[in-house]
Amino acid sequence: MYTKGSHLAFYAPLAKKPSLVVSFDEIISARKCEDNESSQSPLPGFHLLSIDTAWKCHYLAFLDKTARENFQKRLNDALFYTNKQPQQSNKVAQEYESYRMSLETSLTGTVGKWRTVSVNKNKQKKQRRILNGRRMAFDLASVINEKELAVKSNTQDKVASYVENLLTMALSFSPEALDATDARFIEFLGETSRLRTLPLHEIDLSSKEAFCIFVNLYHCLLQ
Repeated sequence: MYTKGSHLAFYAPLAKKPSLVVSFDEIISARKCEDNESSQSPLPGFHLLSIDTAWKCHYLAFLDKTARENFQKRLNDALFYTNKQPQQSNKVAQEYESYRMSLETSLTGTVGKWRTVSVNKNKQKKQRRILNGRRMAFDLASVINEKELAVKSNTQDKVASYVENLLTMALSFSPEALDATDARFIEFLGETSRLRTLPLHEIDLSSKEAFCIFVNLYHCLLQ
């Protein structure tokens, strides 16, 4: 890991180029993930730290709490120092320019695995973007918790309400004036990440309510 030049750079063993670069101005916060041994934890026994950016949360694993706390303190100090510095010319290492994550590219880029779709009256083509990947499932509050699943407490109604609220949030944004650093949009990305926790096996697919759930999800995709 490399922390100079107002960015974090992560290297694979023996690699000369970073596999991930995150600039300090992208970082919203560095937070500790809850230490638990739940089945959802991807690395039981390790202590996790999340580096939160608007578009994605990057997770770091530490062998012990002391190492995590030391890293978090150093990063917070670096972020504080960087914010106090006057704006300087954008003279940074070439590899930083090549590898740094760009929110604008993530939102409006033209390279991706998904089929292009028309986004305006001029039939301009853009790639689909994955919106439910900001946070990992272990770092989320499930739409339906384990106790509610155990007692079958209006599971389908709660899923329907969640999806309805998600569509309401999606419709509040305009693609032409989208600000990826807007707190409301970041909250929306967090909510879409919770789609991973939907208990699809608890939905009666033959019911009218299930039809409404999936129609609302479909319109979230269109938006």
